[in-house]
Amino acid sequence: MTLAHSDIANILEIDRAACPKRPVTGISGETEGFVKEVNLSVKHLREVITIPVLFVDNLRTALLLGHEGFFESYRVKFQADQNVFEVSRSPSEQYGKR
Repeated sequence: MTLAHSDIANILEIDRAACPKRPVTGISGETEGFVKEVNLSVKHLREVITIPVLFVDNLRTALLLGHEGFFESYRVKFQADQNVFEVSRSPSEQYGKR
């Protein structure tokens, strides 16, 4: 699942008390976050993506894209040496296969 720092939830005015809680385990130990579906816009991608996001206090990064809702549905091509970054719908998603 996509992880995001809880500060982003505050900016988006998400009420954490109204969201389901979920445990999070990482290299720094275990904590608890809260889940909310969020609309995500990706530059150069025409559609808006709705994905579940697990918001966590004290996350060491702002956002970490996850498999559920994003990588399972989209292909990401990143080649820093060629200055290439592309996001496109995966073929199985384009043709309704899953």
